[in-house]
Amino acid sequence: DGSATGWLRVAEQGQGFRKNNLLARPPEWSEKEAAEIRFEAAEQVRLLYVAVTRARDELVVSRWPVKASGSPWASLEPWLLEHGRELAVDVAPPPIRHELELAPDVVAGRIAGAERALDDLGVPSFRHVSVTDVAKKQSVSEGMEVPPPEALPPGTERFRGYSWGSAVHGALAAAVADDSDAPLRAASRALLVEHGRPLDDHGEPTELVELVELVRSVRASELWQRASRSGRVLAEVPFAVPGVTRPPQGPPPQPDQEDGGRRVPQRQLDLFGGDSLAAPDPVPDEEVREGEPHRLPSVLEGVIDLAFREKGGWVIADYKTDVGTDPDFPSRLETYRRQVDLYAAAWARLTGEPVKERVLYFTAQGRIEAW
Repeated sequence: DGSATGWLRVAEQGQGFRKNNLLARPPEWSEKEAAEIRFEAAEQVRLLYVAVTRARDELVVSRWPVKASGSPWASLEPWLLEHGRELAVDVAPPPIRHELELAPDVVAGRIAGAERALDDLGVPSFRHVSVTDVAKKQSVSEGMEVPPPEALPPGTERFRGYSWGSAVHGALAAAVADDSDAPLRAASRALLVEHGRPLDDHGEPTELVELVELVRSVRASELWQRASRSGRVLAEVPFAVPGVTRPPQGPPPQPDQEDGGRRVPQRQLDLFGGDSLAAPDPVPDEEVREGEPHRLPSVLEGVIDLAFREKGGWVIADYKTDVGTDPDFPSRLETYRRQVDLYAAAWARLTGEPVKERVLYFTAQGRIEAW
């Protein structure tokens, strides 16, 4: 049926001249072992056949007369003795090696040159910057309207930490790939264990039901329904794009033309050339070369939680697990908005297609902000 089943035996390794002590083995081990031995022998024949048939005009086989059975070509030995033509190889001493004649100062100069070359190669030609770092450094507060935080039920945590957020993001990405309950539950359990979330006395994650219900609530949202109806949905999309250090100003770019309702991209991403992307914006680097600040082109890196395409452009969404009751939430919300703006700018740059909407989905609050 296309599946494979294996058997093994368990033995304790003997010390010194003692043999291994057999502890356990499956029933009918001898028959299974004999079948495996035949399989291994057939595999060796197959490999030998592949090696022999690669020769187009002539096959040269090395022999070891002292112990012919130790050669991988041993199966060919009878045929070679009867049909093969022996090639005489003259045994001669190796040629005399020429001594290197260099003055010590020449050697020292070459060493210094090699060290300089290594130092030059160690200077970075570009720098990676994360979306989160850029958003934190350049957040702005003009025009921000932050809704007042709502009271949480008694006993609800104000902060769940990075590990909880990672589990939520992973579970939502798994739900995009398969929205049935059994795979979702299995993926959620694995993610909670992987990220070190609390376990009960039986080794089961204590937050499993909560995580599954959270994903179900997100799947019931209008945002998820829109993504399900779209023709193209991507989740947890890593990217690296040069030259995007700030979100675009003004309205989102529009396609150049419409062709019977089919969007014609402004430009296509060339993965192997540099013509489709503008030159990277230089970002000052802390290093100094010859007394002058060395400016490096920046490469923006990040992971987009959810991207789907609708008529008119892409929708870029980012999940946040904040409960929203701590006093620092308004300032973080500014950073979150700018973060999604940077995602949108990078996505438009990479795809050559417009981003028509940006979305923040607060999973713990059941709240969506879109602009």
